[in-house]
Amino acid sequence: PFVKLEVSEPYLTIDLHRASVERGKRGEIVGAIKQNKPLPATATAALLRLPKGITLVGNGPEIKSGDKEVVFEVQASSDALLGMYKEIACEVTVVEKGQPVRQQTGSGILRVDPAKTATAAR
Repeated sequence: PFVKLEVSEPYLTIDLHRASVERGKRGEIVGAIKQNKPLPATATAALLRLPKGITLVGNGPEIKSGDKEVVFEVQASSDALLGMYKEIACEVTVVEKGQPVRQQTGSGILRVDPAKTATAAR
């Protein structure tokens, strides 16, 4: 049987700001939200293409209609791969008419730095 398919513009776009995190520490990746049309419900967001050793802390943040910014908290393990990682992306899930609608947006840069060593007391 045929299925009715609706094609529309994305609900929102997210511009991920450049971020950095040290090995063994937590950091934040902040994204600026531009809403193209009102959200029918609260949306959830997740990060894609994180480098080895970097994980999202907890569940992804929620986005409500009218939000201008989203903050992702990330954790770097003690053996996270060092370097500059481009193409970090965001996946947004909105439930519309009982069905999850997923969209990918954003492209950000995350730099993973070595852990800073404590300086010796003089």
